[in-house]
Amino acid sequence: MGKKKNLTECKIISKKSKYGQLQKLKWYCEICQHQCNDEHSFRHHVQCEKHRIMMSHFRANSQSILRQNSHIFECVFMDCLRRQYPNREVSANTVYTQVIRDKKHVHLNSTFWDSVHGFCRHLANNGKIEIRETERGPMIKYIAKDSDNLVDESLIETFEQQKVAEIQREKEIVKKMLQTKSNETQSKDIEFVEPQKIDSVVVKDVKKTEKKVSSLFSVASRPKVKEDIK
Repeated sequence: MGKKKNLTECKIISKKSKYGQLQKLKWYCEICQHQCNDEHSFRHHVQCEKHRIMMSHFRANSQSILRQNSHIFECVFMDCLRRQYPNREVSANTVYTQVIRDKKHVHLNSTFWDSVHGFCRHLANNGKIEIRETERGPMIKYIAKDSDNLVDESLIETFEQQKVAEIQREKEIVKKMLQTKSNETQSKDIEFVEPQKIDSVVVKDVKKTEKKVSSLFSVASRPKVKEDIK
């Protein structure tokens, strides 16, 4: 029983890990954005009512949907190339693998382009990248623009302003804390007593003690002796 229980737990864990990973593209429905685990589940999904409704909507607006998907894919690809490989030549397949790591990425088969090579040709014709054909595939390089530097400078300026404002805010907080602490210490201070008053109080106490001592040794307070009784 224990071995069977452990096996079932392992199967559950393996299934959950598969859901978080990228699975086969041929079992993914781009229209519904639904990933199927195998051929049987994909066939069942294609026959469901939701898929039929989405397909009818796609047939009515196919060009606009393809245009939108192509624009999103191009923006994500160019952003990855600009951020990770800004000043060096890199393989187009390397950038593509970086893009498809996201589970919710737009797939290339839902765009106007059939392959990565055709997509890179489109970018090169529009002057966005430099392309060089090799045996291992196209090598591409990002063409920097003046607008990229302007954006970076504006980001640096905003960051510096935020940093200065944060430092000023911290200074004000520390100043308030010190002020409240000084007020608390002033309220707890003992009142100052002049030295003359202290001397007078001590003299009065000494006189009181002298009276008490003299009363103790007075004649009236002495115990009666036999001679006194006679």
